[in-house]
Amino acid sequence: MINRILREIYKEFVWGQNEEGERGVALIIAAAFNKPHSIPFLYGTDDDIVYPHSLYGCSGIGQDLAYYFADRLYDPSQTRQQAILLAAFIFREVSQSVAGVGLGTNMMFFAEKNRLIQVIPHNKVKELEENLPDVSEAMIQAFNKGIQIPDWLAADLP
Repeated sequence: MINRILREIYKEFVWGQNEEGERGVALIIAAAFNKPHSIPFLYGTDDDIVYPHSLYGCSGIGQDLAYYFADRLYDPSQTRQQAILLAAFIFREVSQSVAGVGLGTNMMFFAEKNRLIQVIPHNKVKELEENLPDVSEAMIQAFNKGIQIPDWLAADLP
């Protein structure tokens, strides 16, 4: 059923919108079912093909880099606030690395227990991005604190 509805959405809003017949649109779909104790499911699309996501979904030309960061840095034990800051960090870093990214980035969080949705609009995402520390500064601080340098590396080159 979801494939049929998705095909109708693509037929109306995507296919045939320009001469080439494609606009490169990808969707993130959240589905919550009415059965008791059911959890929301998250899906992504590639044309009218639907595939499941486990914990988060990204869409757009920067999605490969965003998935790389999220796969490396996301921890399910993080609080919602920590996850929001991490997402803002990922959005900022991807937009600085991939041309054309970040022109309207929004976040949505889905709560499993009560099925509530929190939408964080583009202007609030930008506000978070601007207040996050610079990556190089954070890395320098991390390297200057407690990273043990082995003896073989400690000596300067002659």
